[in-house]
Amino acid sequence: LDYGELRIYPGNYDEYMTAAIQARERLLSDNAKKKAQITELQTFVARFSANASKAKQATSRARQIDKIKLDEVKASSRQNPFIRFEQSKELFRNALIVENLSQGFDHDLFSNFNAIFEVGERVAIIGENGVGKTTLLNTLAGVLEPRSGMYKWSENSNIGYYAQDHAHEFAED
Repeated sequence: LDYGELRIYPGNYDEYMTAAIQARERLLSDNAKKKAQITELQTFVARFSANASKAKQATSRARQIDKIKLDEVKASSRQNPFIRFEQSKELFRNALIVENLSQGFDHDLFSNFNAIFEVGERVAIIGENGVGKTTLLNTLAGVLEPRSGMYKWSENSNIGYYAQDHAHEFAED
């Protein structure tokens, strides 16, 4: 969606951006050529409109100028997508403290997990399927109660969580 019009481009987003930029550059180039042609025709009309032998040609060229239409090149209405996480209050040094956390269903997926996450740290949770990555996140988000241990988020933290499975939200047909 750009310039108030919906256009379909084949391919991915990068290919779309390339095609959109090329289309805009082509439009600007065409307009530049038309402006040069108008200038050339205006020069001819100015030079020869008073000349009796070339007056007809000058009139013809003046009509050509009227027929040339410059394409309107609007500023793009595209907005780059972004996600902004705003924190209304400043967090304390430790964003999350985890002590002796254990969780599982039939058996412990993880036990005695201890960690301190400071503000601004980035964490990657990596592991094989079924080792408890999602269970850990569900526990820290408050979706599941831990079997044992505790975790404490910073007082000013605001927890946002988007689960990987949303099947329960859809009606079964």
